[in-house]
Amino acid sequence: MSMAKQTPQFLMGADGSLGYESGGQQVNLVSAKTNRATGKIELYSGGLVIESPVSISPVRVATFGDSTANTGSSTHDVQNIVSAFPGSSYTQFATSLTSYSLPTCYPKAYLVANGGISGQTTTQMLDRDSAATSSTRKAIKDILDLRPDVILLRGGSINDLATVTSATLAATVSATYGRHVQIIERLRNSGVFVIDSGVFGYSAVTYPEPETTRTALQQLNALYEAYANSTPGVYFVNYDNILRGTDGNFLSGMSGDGVHPEGNGSLIVAAQEAAVLTGLFGPSYGPRYGGANLVTDPLMVTTTGQGYGTAWSQLTISATNATRQNAAVSVIDERIYQVCEVVPTAGSNLIQFIINTDAIHTAIAANDVYGAEIDVYIKNIDTATIDTLSLYSRFKLAKTAAGTLYFEANTSGNYVLAPGEVVKIKLITNPFTCQEAAAALGSSYFSVVVSETGTLKYKVGISAPRIVKLGQPVLST
Repeated sequence: MSMAKQTPQFLMGADGSLGYESGGQQVNLVSAKTNRATGKIELYSGGLVIESPVSISPVRVATFGDSTANTGSSTHDVQNIVSAFPGSSYTQFATSLTSYSLPTCYPKAYLVANGGISGQTTTQMLDRDSAATSSTRKAIKDILDLRPDVILLRGGSINDLATVTSATLAATVSATYGRHVQIIERLRNSGVFVIDSGVFGYSAVTYPEPETTRTALQQLNALYEAYANSTPGVYFVNYDNILRGTDGNFLSGMSGDGVHPEGNGSLIVAAQEAAVLTGLFGPSYGPRYGGANLVTDPLMVTTTGQGYGTAWSQLTISATNATRQNAAVSVIDERIYQVCEVVPTAGSNLIQFIINTDAIHTAIAANDVYGAEIDVYIKNIDTATIDTLSLYSRFKLAKTAAGTLYFEANTSGNYVLAPGEVVKIKLITNPFTCQEAAAALGSSYFSVVVSETGTLKYKVGISAPRIVKLGQPVLST
């Protein structure tokens, strides 16, 4: 169904700019972009920084689509992770930064539903609604039942193009487009905003006709963009020249496998999604989790001297296959960071920042709900480009003589940093429930790990660690 856009209306440019349209005329140009050097949303008009309403309330976000929408959970409901401790070993709950880096650019983004299933076509996405009810089917109805404000639609889908040839091009594009529109119309049925990413890009050579695949990608994205431009509540993000070339190939450093955005690519996606959210809800401000911070001395006032420099007293810094040097508590871009330089002695090196959580640990009551977040700074201090950096944050809870729960934000993708380049990433766990009281628990900690498979030098910093006890099992504001 095609409808004329209601006015006034925000428009999304290929560069992330937001244009304000009224009466068919663009009357004000607003640019809302993420500065990778500072990690901040910058809002401009006519080259000048302008005042704008600020969002201090969470925006409920859900994903829907294929592997590019899969944030890591097998179940669709991720607004509060509840799990009994295993009898041994560990159970891991992780949000993939490859699929969901949005909080880096929009901290108030609150992930309530994971609607991504790897490998699915648009046909399979639609068929979820007729499948038997389960926590793992991730049907459109299931996602909408969790009351998201906005859906990140990654359901183009590249999986529909896995077998396309020149002989089947027209039919494949037509059928895929029709099913994609059906998905959007079902999502819009409950009045949510839809941010449509289309098909991100394709650079691999495993499909029968890669050039035909890219042709289909270009044609579909053009159709998706035209549909969004005529449909209220739908916003298409055109990634030409920032994530992919106009030929459909991923740009250098944006994808590790030629199919999925990774590392730098995921940050580009996050910045563009944040620009749309800024236009809809206002710029995001403040931490993800409000309330009392349970981390002792989060401003890093108390420090101790170490053989490798100065370290925050609540922190242990360890390294594997690397030496540490020039540790310090420093102000960087108006933020307080604990930094430490890493000099690899071998490949597969890592540095780990472990925050003392004893005060939190001893106060846990059964079924307490927590959220954790932290900012991470990484700088390439070598003379060559680093292209193998990965990172994760981890909140660990262990039960005495039993198993362990890990709540993580992580990436398996590689970040590419030129000499001197900096990346800043916000790592946020989804709310999680501890079903045991302190007396039943063993060790716990909150940590950040950065690793590299090469041997190039880099600097890591952490800032604004927060652990907050939440007031209800399902967070709402």
